[in-house]
Amino acid sequence: MMGHPNYNSLTRVPDDVSVTRQPMETDRLTTPATGGEARHPPCVDIVTVTAVAVVVYTLFSILHEAFGHGLTCVLLGGKVACIASTVYIPAGEPLGQGANRLVAAAGSVMNLLAAGAFWILLRSLRTASPFLHYFLWLSLTVNGFIGAGYLAVPTLIGFGDWMNVLRGLHPYWLWRATIIGLGVVLYGAVAYVAVRELQPFLSREVSERRSRAVKLTLIPCLAGGLAFCAAGLFNPVGMKLVVISAAAASFGGASGLAWLASWAAGMASVDQTPEPPTALTRNRLWLAFGVGSAAFLMCLLGRGVRFNS
Repeated sequence: MMGHPNYNSLTRVPDDVSVTRQPMETDRLTTPATGGEARHPPCVDIVTVTAVAVVVYTLFSILHEAFGHGLTCVLLGGKVACIASTVYIPAGEPLGQGANRLVAAAGSVMNLLAAGAFWILLRSLRTASPFLHYFLWLSLTVNGFIGAGYLAVPTLIGFGDWMNVLRGLHPYWLWRATIIGLGVVLYGAVAYVAVRELQPFLSREVSERRSRAVKLTLIPCLAGGLAFCAAGLFNPVGMKLVVISAAAASFGGASGLAWLASWAAGMASVDQTPEPPTALTRNRLWLAFGVGSAAFLMCLLGRGVRFNS
């Protein structure tokens, strides 16, 4: 009669054979993920981005109307009756034709000069805080787009500051074509610089690039444009300026922000895109700046600051 097999002898592993322990399923579930599994996209706080946009659009208006049209008028010997978010109103004796041309051109020229200054600061202050860096980028982009847009689109349609510049110049068609062409070239140049300078805020991951680009371009375009048009409702001239000045400048001139996201997301600039990209988290200081700028834009600049003349 055969005996029962010795199970201990059958299952015993020889001493000279090494065994690699395979992880159990519970081990996989409880082991912390590393590398790509634990990676989360850095935050882009839309509320703070909106606040920065309001600051930038308020500053754009001050540069265009006060430091552009208004200051030039005073420097040329004229007087100013009112400065509003969408218009400057002269006072006293009218200036000569040449001086009027300079005053009319000064608004968009001031915005273009400001865009250049913001670009220099952006290139110089690489170690600035993330939101200061973003503020400089958005200021460069908004002032550059609207300043160049003033030269091109209204002049092509037949209204705006540069039509006052053209009045009396000959040959008229050549001057007009030159101004329109210059505006188009400058608009393209601003767009190219803006896309390049936006890269540190994006990601090397394709799925994240477009989402971050939209938040940083389209959101400020809508927020700033709405704030600017809302302030324009209170302008001292009438509702006409809401369309031909407030909406035309904020949504028309700065419309490049609306399509900049696709270009920025598709640009392969890995060398300029850090990993992880620059985070833009909630910032109370910029929120306070945004609230203050909104109050100034709506309650004061929208209605207009009047001067004794």
